[in-house]
Amino acid sequence: MKQAVVIRHVAAEAAQENMGDFVREISETGERQAIYLAQQLRGKNFVPDCIVASDAVRAVQTAEVIKDQCGYNGEINADPELYDATEETWLEVLRNQDNSCNRIAMIGHNPAMEALTQLLVGKHHKMKPGTAAVIEIDSEDWRSISQNAGTKLLALIKPREG
Repeated sequence: MKQAVVIRHVAAEAAQENMGDFVREISETGERQAIYLAQQLRGKNFVPDCIVASDAVRAVQTAEVIKDQCGYNGEINADPELYDATEETWLEVLRNQDNSCNRIAMIGHNPAMEALTQLLVGKHHKMKPGTAAVIEIDSEDWRSISQNAGTKLLALIKPREG
């Protein structure tokens, strides 16, 4: 069995004039959301074996907090192809994983994270910033993943309000 942990990055600072969307950093609320999410992942035994993220600042910062707080001791693969990626691109990321990785955390942006979750489990789930969908995949080979086939939503971890 494989597991995909599809994560929408945590809350970010508002866009500033003369600064692009790509460089937005996580906010104080986002920092708290990321810590809470990491604690939930650790507490429910969903610590990833691999982390892949968009290379946007807020996605990488989300990944770094999760890494530091949940006990993940590997590298973060920040991929420039994933900033504006579609759910199909993220699905290809899954299919291209090494099979030594059994649980991958994928940290990106909407609408792709919601669309990827729907593509995998066949049902739409609203994903506010800081939400994680933990999806079990009935396969030992990432390359065999197909849309809504042999998958089950194990948990939908939502950010704590306030």
